[in-house]
Amino acid sequence: MPLGEVDYFLINKLATNLSSTLSISANIMQGVKIPPESYNIMRSQYYATVILQKLEIMKSSHKELMLGIMEEDLYAGEEHSVTSEIDRLTGCGVISLMRLRTDFYGLPENEKWVYPRLYKESFKIVARLMGMRACRNPHCILYYSEDMRDIDDKRLKLCDICQREFFKLV
Repeated sequence: MPLGEVDYFLINKLATNLSSTLSISANIMQGVKIPPESYNIMRSQYYATVILQKLEIMKSSHKELMLGIMEEDLYAGEEHSVTSEIDRLTGCGVISLMRLRTDFYGLPENEKWVYPRLYKESFKIVARLMGMRACRNPHCILYYSEDMRDIDDKRLKLCDICQREFFKLV
């Protein structure tokens, strides 16, 4: 689900690729405004927990998984900022594109970096919502990333161990 103004081409490409890779049905819902109550004026960021609660309300069933994608910056709990956040109990996740973009780090904007980063984060979130655990292999797409280098270093697929675990789920 697009939250706020998000590039529809990016969302469509993501839904198509996740659907085929994870063997799931992925529907793009009509975008909605980011909940204004999630904005923290002191931090100039959006609180992921509030957004996840709003996404849960929009689900049509408890079995459905919901992934919100937004451009704006996120934070969660005590973290200064997060790229993504999930709530496994509700089956909801949210991703911010802001820190996935190269211009955030003072580099020229380069779209070739954005989609692979978005795909890796989205795959990780959806797989985690499906019941997978984070992986310790730094090249596995389910590896917990501390920064953009970690995301960039990950491959676009599961390691052999996670691949076997994933086939048990589907």
